[in-house]
Amino acid sequence: MTEFQDQQTQANDVTETTNQRSYAEWTTFLISSGILLSLVALVLYDWFLMQQSPAILEVEPQAVIEINQQQYYQPFVVKNVGGSVAESVQVVASLSMGHSSTSEVGEQEIPFLAAGEDKSGYFVFSHNPSQGELRLRVASYR
Repeated sequence: MTEFQDQQTQANDVTETTNQRSYAEWTTFLISSGILLSLVALVLYDWFLMQQSPAILEVEPQAVIEINQQQYYQPFVVKNVGGSVAESVQVVASLSMGHSSTSEVGEQEIPFLAAGEDKSGYFVFSHNPSQGELRLRVASYR
């Protein structure tokens, strides 16, 4: 054999060994591909389910009431636990004082509430909400 043929044979041997994958490499590749495909499938499945459900709105008063200039600030949080976007969310609060016929009503409008998002705000009353009956509800949305 000539020197040129020997070099070519050695080059072919090197190419063949570098192109072959070991069992560990194939196993790692298959496992990582399976994990990646599973994650993509779960994201698509969750996205598809969330697109099918309407906006479901929940409103809750928060425990801390702030007092400023003889007015009571009642914090609240409104949450969209559904799958669709809600626009122009109207939150209404009514405070009835048990010992008298005094009643106060307040309204808030949240312009935009995405799926899974929550926003907070305050209702301002002239009476202490912890001493009366406070009712919060979502009146409407688009």
